[in-house]
Amino acid sequence: MTFGDPEDITLPSDDGPVVRLPFAALPPGAAGSPGEEDRTTRHELVIRLAGSRASSWGLDAPRARAVMIHAAVEHLLDLARHRDFPPSEDLLIDGGTFPGPMPERFDRPISIAGSTIEVERAGDPIGGNSSAPG
Repeated sequence: MTFGDPEDITLPSDDGPVVRLPFAALPPGAAGSPGEEDRTTRHELVIRLAGSRASSWGLDAPRARAVMIHAAVEHLLDLARHRDFPPSEDLLIDGGTFPGPMPERFDRPISIAGSTIEVERAGDPIGGNSSAPG
């Protein structure tokens, strides 16, 4: 997966901040291959942080954005391990999806634009020849 720039798409009617995270996915073993560009798929994840969750965690705007990106990366890594990516998907961060106190791992700055992460599919041995995208 290669990440683009997270984009604030919050509307005045939204309950809390909303960020769109574009990313591209390439099947294992396709990097550097002749058809790499044709095999790359483009996707987006829309991350919504409920105002009540931001308030209960005491998040100001910069910390809220970092929390949203941390949660997005974890969500995408889980998807990559277990199934294909839909073209677009939503992630809601609220008391139902993230109950209790804010995870400590979310409370640090993060910048992912331009970053690339290689993810091993669940059940695939390291160096395995899976044809599933991820």
